[in-house]
Amino acid sequence: EHAPTTLTGKVNQLEVILRQLQTDLRKEKQDKAVLQAEVQHLRQDNMRLQEESQTAAAQLRKFTEWFFNTIDKKS
Repeated sequence: EHAPTTLTGKVNQLEVILRQLQTDLRKEKQDKAVLQAEVQHLRQDNMRLQEESQTAAAQLRKFTEWFFNTIDKKS
């Protein structure tokens, strides 16, 4: 008599564990998707910042050349 009750109890316990694992898995998948989107945005920001840095460096070089050429002409 105790065997079916014990077996039923174990089955119920395993079903509860399975549901919890499924819930955890869904949450992990959602978290992963959020992190992947964040990584994509960070990559885009990184590319934009690299381009802006290169542009700023080029502008600084041009300004420096102009500045020193102006000083040389006045000397």
